[in-house]
Amino acid sequence: MADPPIYLITRVTHWASSDTGDAIQIVANVEGDSQIVLRSEFKDVSRLTQAILQAAMIAEQKQRSIPNQDIQLMSPWMAESMESGLSADGKYVCLLYRTTEDVPVELTISPELARETIARLSSELDRLGRGEHPKLS
Repeated sequence: MADPPIYLITRVTHWASSDTGDAIQIVANVEGDSQIVLRSEFKDVSRLTQAILQAAMIAEQKQRSIPNQDIQLMSPWMAESMESGLSADGKYVCLLYRTTEDVPVELTISPELARETIARLSSELDRLGRGEHPKLS
């Protein structure tokens, strides 16, 4: 299978949603004075948005890095608020975080993972209370 074509977007010229709201469409100028149309089903828009924002944050980290220095190629989201609930079938715990990037992050986790998360968060809060500087574990 051949590699897909790569387009250098030079300007986004138009964006809109479909009449029914089930999809979005973006028109962009690309190198060589032509245009491409990107269309995404609404259900995939948050993932597309997250991918673009995260790739841009990683690119910014690379631009600011010092030569021969390791950089962290992960961009954590800073949560501002959180909501929780249960899935429609009552089998999972659902978490919705509002972020400083205005991209909501929604997680659906098993009860077992929810309990493990609570235990780990409690442990990290205890470490913070003792003045330790925790790292990811």
